[in-house]
Amino acid sequence: MSLEYVRQQLLGQYAMLADKAESVLREANEDVRVLARLWQLQDKMESVGQTASGGYEARINRVASARQNIEGR
Repeated sequence: MSLEYVRQQLLGQYAMLADKAESVLREANEDVRVLARLWQLQDKMESVGQTASGGYEARINRVASARQNIEGR
């Protein structure tokens, strides 16, 4: 194998890893954004649910479940 071939192989692997790292970072940023929104939504529904007649309980549970699924990733 020539040095140039090895260098090209390493550059190709580096580019692939850099793309994967960027993709993971984008997905993590999106998950954080969604989690923040779900926490806000759950807090709002819980505060309204305290003054209303418990009609938000099922919705709060669904939001909490979605939030836990994302946190589990």
